[in-house]
Amino acid sequence: RQGYWLRFDTPCCDPAIYGVPGHPMGGYDLLTQTISLSEGWNMISGISVAAEGDDIDDPGDILVEGSEYGFSGTYYPAESIEPGQGYWVRANADGAITIAIGAGGAGKITEPVNYLKNANYLTITNGDGLTGMPLHFGATVPENEQIRYGLPPLPPAGAFDTRFSDDMRYTEDMGTIEIMNNTKSLSIDYYVVNQEKWILTFNDEEHLLERSGVIELDGTVNSVTLRKEGTVPGSFSLKQNYPNPFNPTTQIAFELPDPQTVNITVWNLTGQQVATVHTGELNAGLHSYSFDGSHLASGAYIYRINAGPYQATKKMLLMK
Repeated sequence: RQGYWLRFDTPCCDPAIYGVPGHPMGGYDLLTQTISLSEGWNMISGISVAAEGDDIDDPGDILVEGSEYGFSGTYYPAESIEPGQGYWVRANADGAITIAIGAGGAGKITEPVNYLKNANYLTITNGDGLTGMPLHFGATVPENEQIRYGLPPLPPAGAFDTRFSDDMRYTEDMGTIEIMNNTKSLSIDYYVVNQEKWILTFNDEEHLLERSGVIELDGTVNSVTLRKEGTVPGSFSLKQNYPNPFNPTTQIAFELPDPQTVNITVWNLTGQQVATVHTGELNAGLHSYSFDGSHLASGAYIYRINAGPYQATKKMLLMK
């Protein structure tokens, strides 16, 4: 079996009842289904009626708890598997599960322990009113439980998505949040539930997060950085730009362990410098800068950072 994304150019139809030409299946209800899963993320569908946790039989205990996600303009944690809808699930090994009413499974849809329950969090909403999943910060999760808070592969272009750059729903003390958005505005609602202070940065503008509040962003912002006040990276690191490929803007992020004079430049593959992204003094921390390639032709480019004793380069792809 294979899963597919369906794109609807207008909001005219409920995808669950949208007609697709094909061969009749005899008009019977599908009340049980055994699904083979591969280790990692798998796209599945359910049976003819809604199925919940106790309707999933997982004899090999391969389903990662809390890893079921549906999609409605953006990802959301699934509490049930509805007829006609597709879902991402994550398996920790190859194997098979069976979906059937009363299958007597272990109830994998609901997380038994939520390590993010008391952590700080924020949500990002786009200009169409779609809100991404809560992203938590300041959370500590046991190493063997971290897999439960990973996110599925990115949705197709044109969807709305927010996540930390390591495809996680949380960070412990610092991280970059990547934003997939095609609307003109964004807003960040944040809730700091303890006495900590956090710094949110985009285009190198810093915003102090305390208690709760809202920050408005231009819709072209495609990443922000988040760190606990006083947190300093342990080493230098240049991140892969996001998005990549891009058109025409992308974000370049890097970690700086101590203050330095920083130069970020862009070069074509013939060795010509085509842009300067930033030149100047920067403090230690996690930094992110936007690069606009609207004046350049489609193709591959190199971005380079020089910061005192630290140098690094990476390749990025502009596709117009």
